[in-house]
Amino acid sequence: MVGIAKQSQGDETASIFVRSLLVLSAYLCCYVHVEHLPRMSSWEARVCDNLSRESTTSISDKKLVDSFGYKCPTILLEWLEKPKEDWDLVTKLLNLVENKC
Repeated sequence: MVGIAKQSQGDETASIFVRSLLVLSAYLCCYVHVEHLPRMSSWEARVCDNLSRESTTSISDKKLVDSFGYKCPTILLEWLEKPKEDWDLVTKLLNLVENKC
C-alpha cells in the first residue's frame, strides 16, 4: 500500500480497518491498491455507496455481491454490523488468515 496513510486522522475505526489491511497484506506478501473515488462517480462507486446503507441497497446490488460466491468471515461480519474501536480486530483477522494458510 505505497503512499497510503497508515491511519485516518480523526477516525479511529477507519484507522483500525486500514491497519488490518496493512498487516494482512504484509503477512500474505501482497499489495492492496486503494483508490479514492468521488461519490457516485462510477458504477462501482454507486454500488459501494448503495451497499453502505440498508435503505439504498437494492436486490440487484445484493445479487451482484452474491454472484462472487465469497463468504465473509464471521469475525468481519460481526465487526461490520457494529463497528467499534477495537484494535484487537487486527489480531483476530490475522489469526483467521494464519489458520487458513
